[in-house]
Amino acid sequence: MVEFSGLRDWQEIRSRLTQIAGLNTLEVNSMSARAAAVTFDFAGSLDSLQAALGQNGFALDERNGTLVLRSQ
Repeated sequence: MVEFSGLRDWQEIRSRLTQIAGLNTLEVNSMSARAAAVTFDFAGSLDSLQAALGQNGFALDERNGTLVLRSQ
């Protein structure tokens, strides 16, 4: 799940995600006004993913069994 504040924020987040090395095949499965359910492939471990996201200004946390991505 990706959280965002509005359409412009979502567009920026999506663009930034596509630039992360190792993150491939980003698909939007559903979308609401403030969140998008996405899937993607990542060549590496969860720790590597969190590190790559952190280096690109994102935080990835688990909330009620769901991974939640947001801009920092």
